[in-house]
Amino acid sequence: MLGMLHTTSRSALFILLPALACTYSASISWAGDSHIRLVADAFGTVPGATDASGWQFFEPPVINDSGDVAFAAALRLPAGSSSIDSGIWSEAGGSGLKLVAREGDQAPAVADGHRFKAMNARPFLFNSDGALTFRRGLSGAGVNFANDAAYWTYLSDGTVRLVAREDELAPVTPAGIKFGILEEPVMNHAGEVAFKAWLNGPGVDSSNIFGVFSEAGGGGSGLVARAGQSAEGTPAGVVFQEPFDPLIDDLGGTAFVSTLAGTGIVTENDHGIWLHKAASSLRLVTREGDHAPGFAPAVSFGEISPTSLRLNGNGQLAFVASLTGFTAPDPLTRQSLWTGTYEEQVRFVAGEGDPGAGLDAGELLGIIFSPAISDSGDVVFGSLITGTEVSVQNDKAIWRSDANGELQLIAREGQAVPGLGNEWQYSGLLSHIANSAGRVAFKASVTDGQSSRLGIWAENTAGQLALVALTGAEIDVGSGGAEDLRTVSTLFFPAGAGFSSRLPGSFNTPGQVVFDARFTNGSGAILVSNAATVPEPTSLWLLVLALSIVSHRLRATLRV
Repeated sequence: MLGMLHTTSRSALFILLPALACTYSASISWAGDSHIRLVADAFGTVPGATDASGWQFFEPPVINDSGDVAFAAALRLPAGSSSIDSGIWSEAGGSGLKLVAREGDQAPAVADGHRFKAMNARPFLFNSDGALTFRRGLSGAGVNFANDAAYWTYLSDGTVRLVAREDELAPVTPAGIKFGILEEPVMNHAGEVAFKAWLNGPGVDSSNIFGVFSEAGGGGSGLVARAGQSAEGTPAGVVFQEPFDPLIDDLGGTAFVSTLAGTGIVTENDHGIWLHKAASSLRLVTREGDHAPGFAPAVSFGEISPTSLRLNGNGQLAFVASLTGFTAPDPLTRQSLWTGTYEEQVRFVAGEGDPGAGLDAGELLGIIFSPAISDSGDVVFGSLITGTEVSVQNDKAIWRSDANGELQLIAREGQAVPGLGNEWQYSGLLSHIANSAGRVAFKASVTDGQSSRLGIWAENTAGQLALVALTGAEIDVGSGGAEDLRTVSTLFFPAGAGFSSRLPGSFNTPGQVVFDARFTNGSGAILVSNAATVPEPTSLWLLVLALSIVSHRLRATLRV
């Protein structure tokens, strides 16, 4: 997610949704009978924190497929107050917005007096059942560097469980080995957690200090792989050196990239991807130095990008790797995008130097980045574009490849912007995300040659791009009948590639998009738009939008 909303003036958190009855409810008509529901006002009542006069700033929120929002925030406290000042709030459970955990609270399932540190300093995980998982620090008597962090999962019914804590026994042998540093966890839709941990205790040294643990398949945390352990699918004498943070699917699978050490290991073959299934052994998916299926015998995987690994709910992987072994006049290396599963050989999706649908003759795909894989197997990614007529004004694009390998161009710099008229073109594709259905939302700058705007677009259920928000637009966020017009000055879209942790983020499956907006008067808001939940924009919406571009006004009337 990108950015953090900081404001010292009035700020609010809203949801743009079909009308719903809820605490802090309100409705809004905005170019086509859209609705919003007020979730949290920066100067309003803070659930669970009577000592606060509001929220000081919000972290970027997330929305799940049920339309529930969760967010971390810092509290606005009286001047001179020395009280704790941050927490996590959630709407899950159907009883409106409520405090989940607050800095300074007694932490569950640990010794009395062990209390949460700052709640807004790290990300958290939120699934469609409303479960929240997070890693947070602890303070109190007896807390030290060796035991000052843990993972907790909060369920929507109020149940809390401790997943793991530093300095507690780890499920490894020999007995007496404990968790050291806990890295950031991942969670699936069943609420199962996977994580990488450092270890300490008898026999632990630099060669075997790292472990990957997973709850996938039930039964609590189990060891998936450990540094110093023989690496499945490799020759005798080859061991895991350091696994990267794992991913977890909804079928009991855990995937990770790891470096290797041992006999015959050199920089050309020292990374691989492994996938573990519940009740099954680890399987090597692919490794640097392996032959690239579908290419000439001399072409092999070069560098595998650990941060590019993605895993969908059905156990399908996507990853980016370079290819080597080409002969002249081909380049020495070529970047490529692949998918794979536990049972099947990896499959080529797209690569640097390939033609692409919607490109002109002589234009080719360049560097590939930010992949995501949907539960249906669609792969979304960004790429640069090369060619003699390509410039910095049109050299970036967003693509989708379906399960049959058909490549579709979603958006490209220099392309006309849907709904704004041909004079408006994308001047910069800045970030994108895919939801579990494979639809795409992205933030972009646009220009008509004289002025520039920032906007957010998202694909609706018909595959059409709908405008979510635009700078220069004017919104009325007044209450009680009082007009309060605010002009959007900038947009922070909390986007990433999507599905690195398999959880809701800024674009949910129904098509709702969450984003941060700041206004020219210094205030701000967090909004969720439902512009992409309908099959296509209405004529009224397009008319109002066109008028807003001309008049620099897009108004929403709030009715309480």
